[in-house]
Amino acid sequence: MLSIVTVKRKIRKFLTYDLEWIPGTLVVRMVGVYNGDDYRCYRSVESFLSGELTDKNRGKWFYAHAGGLADIQFVLDRIIARRDNAYSVSASFSGSAAIIVHVTRGKNAWHFVDSYWLLRDKLKNIAKWVGMKKGGEVGDDEDLDDEAYEASRLKLKIWFTDTPFDELRDYNELDCVILWRAIFEFQLMILEMGGQVQMTLASTAMHLFRRKYLTRDIEVGFYANECARESYFASRVEVFERDVKNSYYYDINSSFPYAMTFPCPGEYLGARSTIPDSGIYIADVDVEIENANITPAPARLNGRVFFPSGKWRSWFTSIDIELILSEGGKISKVHEVLKFADFNDLSDYSKDLYEKRKSAKNELEKSVYKLLLNSLYGKFAESPMKSMMLINPRADDLDNRDSMEMLFPGVFLTEKIVSIPHLMVPVSAHITAIARRTLFESMSICGDFHYCDTDGFSTSELLSTSKNLGGLKLEKRIKNGVFTAPKLYHLDAEVEKDGEWSAATFNKAKGFSRMTSKRHQKLIEGESISYERMVRIKERYRSGFYTPKESLYEKRINIKSTSDPDFDPRKHTIPKRFTFANGRTRPWDMKELTNMLAKSNRGGY
Repeated sequence: MLSIVTVKRKIRKFLTYDLEWIPGTLVVRMVGVYNGDDYRCYRSVESFLSGELTDKNRGKWFYAHAGGLADIQFVLDRIIARRDNAYSVSASFSGSAAIIVHVTRGKNAWHFVDSYWLLRDKLKNIAKWVGMKKGGEVGDDEDLDDEAYEASRLKLKIWFTDTPFDELRDYNELDCVILWRAIFEFQLMILEMGGQVQMTLASTAMHLFRRKYLTRDIEVGFYANECARESYFASRVEVFERDVKNSYYYDINSSFPYAMTFPCPGEYLGARSTIPDSGIYIADVDVEIENANITPAPARLNGRVFFPSGKWRSWFTSIDIELILSEGGKISKVHEVLKFADFNDLSDYSKDLYEKRKSAKNELEKSVYKLLLNSLYGKFAESPMKSMMLINPRADDLDNRDSMEMLFPGVFLTEKIVSIPHLMVPVSAHITAIARRTLFESMSICGDFHYCDTDGFSTSELLSTSKNLGGLKLEKRIKNGVFTAPKLYHLDAEVEKDGEWSAATFNKAKGFSRMTSKRHQKLIEGESISYERMVRIKERYRSGFYTPKESLYEKRINIKSTSDPDFDPRKHTIPKRFTFANGRTRPWDMKELTNMLAKSNRGGY
């Protein structure tokens, strides 16, 4: 049930912390802590734990930016190394990041939180939000080529090794103060809006919505949620034409907040066997989609989403079905339809925050409103199944011992089902479908288009733009571009800033950082890219070790045109669309797609 929050709001008591270590050796030189009044630093993680995990700090949140990937590893390392089982730990993950880590000792508890999941940007950009400037010993390495990057890494290692402690302390203190100031200002904004800060941005947005904008409790039920999850498809990301020149890339202004302005599914009203003439529903149907350059309906196969032509059966939202029928598709059989009442409270949330963003007085306000607008809709489909790591578990944590995987003595992985008080999967499915429809309709007015990604697309046509919610914004003027695969492209373009257009180069490769033109070219030619990073927590612990470690990784993308004689679905990633030798594409027919996937034993890019 989605229910209104009425309990008394809480003002979070928090600190920020940051570790400095030598790259390569991972020797910790210091740990800094700031609480808004005082800055303290320690020369070891052990002294940090002794000095900060105290009665005085009981219940406080310790924030580190992107700390769920790196800083927390050093904390857990020292907790495990104690061997006295003094501390118990429960860590919740998102991907490979331990974003929330609860540490208890007796009656005391402390909470380590990854602030990147609250303020989703680099710390140097967050510093600008609060009128500060982050210090830097070697600068940003995102755009460096391999040779320059290695030189930067060496310089970084020397800097952290040889820099006098007092100078390193000043550098660390500034980072702690920047983060504390940003979270403090963020909390003030949320409190003034009527909400309270939660441990992630999405949960903060949901709490604000339930407390300030939700007008009634809504019951959906387990069955409707499970069926709706089958109709919840990812956004559309496709290549239509590989090579482009002199084209325009448009974004839809706040596509998902715009989708929230439409009526959404509310209370579950029951099942029926026919498609209603109007209203909101999800339906289990057999569809027939005609072949076209751009097709209207998603299909999920082997965990991946395609937009094929042909015949298949699926659960769809009413938005999807209306678009299918408007584009000449057919519903050949209806198996079941679930009907919902209209629900408009999300529209008030979206419109209110969008207006606040437009009238925002500073970069902090603009950024926070944007983050809150885009982080809410997916929370309605949050999975009740949670993956957790337990260290020195307490007796009540051992109730599910049969489902626990021991990584090594005292450290376990487990999954448990938790209650989600805001679970309304039909809402997430419906909003995503509206966003896909908006993208489809925007592209359909064009004579050609080359690429699309969630809320943007490339076309050679010059279109009308608007600053309104849901309007088009000209994001880039592309001079030359190569769209190799979804989220894999190189663009020589121009972007606008302060009314002036200037040259810019974009090298995008999902899952890869520091993507230069040279490294991008190596990727699309099938070569591997090497990079060094800390071994992720689960990966390290599964090997039986817990001390943080850096390792060199090789990563590649196994792509090849489907028209290439050497293409083999058992060896190469199956693209979202059939690719011709000239770089143009067409939708898969469902039969050829299923046959192709049947031959494949791998997932996809």
